[in-house]
Amino acid sequence: MSIDIEFIAKHVTFNLLVAFSCWLAQTYLLHRRLHSNILTGILAVGVGIILFFLYDYALQDLVNVVIQSGEISLWQRELIILFRGLLSSGFTYFILYYLYILEEKQRHVLEIAELKQAQLEANISSLKEQLSPHFLFNTLNTLSILTKEKEVKNYVLELSNVYRYVLKYKEKDVATIEQEIEFIRSYFYIIKARFHDAIQINISIDKDLLKTKILPFSLQLLVENSIKHNIASSQRQLHIYIFNEENKYLVIENNFQPKKSLHASTGIGLDNIMKRYQFFFKKEIEIIKKSDKFIVKLPII
Repeated sequence: MSIDIEFIAKHVTFNLLVAFSCWLAQTYLLHRRLHSNILTGILAVGVGIILFFLYDYALQDLVNVVIQSGEISLWQRELIILFRGLLSSGFTYFILYYLYILEEKQRHVLEIAELKQAQLEANISSLKEQLSPHFLFNTLNTLSILTKEKEVKNYVLELSNVYRYVLKYKEKDVATIEQEIEFIRSYFYIIKARFHDAIQINISIDKDLLKTKILPFSLQLLVENSIKHNIASSQRQLHIYIFNEENKYLVIENNFQPKKSLHASTGIGLDNIMKRYQFFFKKEIEIIKKSDKFIVKLPII
């Protein structure tokens, strides 16, 4: 009996060592940089299956010999069978668990690749949207018709403020609301010189929110969209309101009086903002379109 128990102990120890080795191999593979996920997965599963059948076959013969010998009690036989089942289940678990983790890693890699692609597209769109060539052309055209020296001086000063902000924040992910509002005031000064009273802007932000964060150029893109897609004249003024909704959102609202156009709006500006908010902050902007109003809510960071 002592010889049989020793023999059993050796086999049990062997199987425990095999299981532990598989666990170490699994841990090592999961923490390596996966240069070829498919080949690694096939190799790991193949080795696991081979080892499983090898030790399962060895244990099956061992259990049959011990049980047929009748030299151990019934409960000892049952314990051996139970232990064999646990080892078999353990190997099966390792194989299935590795497949699951491998799939999760591949999914995670794909998600990262998609997010990087979205960031690239958003950055490209952002560069295209930031102060388009039309803005520069219209700005210079307006400057050429200003006659008073003071008007020209103020106009150039505000224009320099606009481009200073662009150069400072074009590569940054966040700006304070205070900085963005100052940029919008300078930007709107340039716009108002061309449209005069056709466009009115009203900004009302709680002082305690001025140091909170927002996506750079988000307000400028939305103001530009409002002007681009709506009628603005002395008879039909365009009113733009910028205010905070509690401490959660910065709201940009305008009266909705769309221009008649043969070409539908591409929505690049809004799409740009949505992608950037999702990528950098994992937050969604809210868009509300009514018969007489168009509202966009930007989450305050």
